[in-house]
Amino acid sequence: MSKKTTGLKKHDLAKKITCGTIFALLLLTGATGFSFPFSTQAQEPQENLNTDRTLEKAGNLFKQGRYESALAIYLDYREQNPGSMKSSICILIGNCYASLQRFDEALEEYKSAAEKIIQETPGTKNTTGLAELFAAIGDIYLRQNKFAEAEKYLKKSIEINSTDYKIIFNIAEILFAAGKFEESIAYYEWATRINPGWPKPYIQLGYAYMEKNQNQQAVEAFNTFLQLSPNSPDAESVKEALKLLQKR
Repeated sequence: MSKKTTGLKKHDLAKKITCGTIFALLLLTGATGFSFPFSTQAQEPQENLNTDRTLEKAGNLFKQGRYESALAIYLDYREQNPGSMKSSICILIGNCYASLQRFDEALEEYKSAAEKIIQETPGTKNTTGLAELFAAIGDIYLRQNKFAEAEKYLKKSIEINSTDYKIIFNIAEILFAAGKFEESIAYYEWATRINPGWPKPYIQLGYAYMEKNQNQQAVEAFNTFLQLSPNSPDAESVKEALKLLQKR
């Protein structure tokens, strides 16, 4: 999350950033990387999805933002075809619920889909699709301010796909907000190793290092941020932080 909202005069960031605001800040900075699992389409069986006009209609309604209408079609389809597309239809219904901010129902559908995928095809336990599903569950828990659960599912996602730097960054943000600075540093650094040209983790690293009184590391992180993003709206705040560090 961008610390531009925190004000660096006191730089006590952990106190200024409450868990109740973390997901809103992640959304504002575009850091959540939230996406619906398998987009608005399911992955299996593709040939059925592409030829079934009912599902095609529902998919088009979803893309138009007519989530209630799409949901009604998907629910009716599942009732009429209880043995068809068991995991995929759960994902499509979950996407509708998530878009309608009916988060508990979305979670139920996504979790059911994950269980069905593992039961139906045990060999897919480590697929990217399942990682996306776990990430979607984690993101919904973030929206609900349930950070322990969010952390759990985001970590399950990166256990499968350890290259998604935005999810890794989000985990770091949760840890930072909880005051777990040492652990957050490890995740911020992980994100920088995957995408060294992304400025956001470096500013966060600087703040985390400040909380740990690791001043030299904080200076290095802030300077890297300024090199990568000299015109960022956060640049002035970072320069203020560097001035504070010089006085220590």
